[in-house]
Formats: sequence, C-alpha cells, structure tokens
Amino acid sequence: MLCRQYCAEPHTAECVRVFSADGQASVVYPELPYRTETVAVDDINGGIGIKESAEMIASLLTRMCLQSVATDDGQRLSIEVSDGDVLGYVKEL
Repeated sequence: MLCRQYCAEPHTAECVRVFSADGQASVVYPELPYRTETVAVDDINGGIGIKESAEMIASLLTRMCLQSVATDDGQRLSIEVSDGDVLGYVKEL
C-alpha cells in the first residue's frame, strides 16, 4: 500500500513483518513484484495514435524508466506495481 501520511517518508511503501498466530512463521508485506507483459506494436501505436517501430517504442519506454525489449511478437515490458496507470489501456486491448 502506498501511504501518504502514515509512512515515515510520504508517498512510499514501508515493509511490515506479519507473524502467524502461533508465532512460528512470518511474511513481509507488501509484496511489490514487477510483472512482465508482451504488447503488440500495432496495439501500442493504435492505442495512443502514433506510428513508430518496435525499436523506437522500446527506446521511448526506456526513457520513461520502463524496462522494454523489442521482440518478434511485440514489446516485452517489465512493469512496476506503481506504473499500472501508464499501460492501463493495455488490459482493454
């Protein structure tokens, strides 16, 4: 959870260790893994109204701090949990 007022440093997520009822096991939350998605170049171009090559899209996404690699079937992206808004339209395609 990204907290605005309850974290020592605003707009960050702080880890919390949660113990089981018997105290034998613990888990650290939140888990904020990257997810990987492959998006067709035509879908990216059509979704935002541009006409760029896979390599140029990879370069532009890298400039936006999104790890992107041009592949034969589109763009393979590594997306942080906080970057879902950047590619939110992809889920609708």
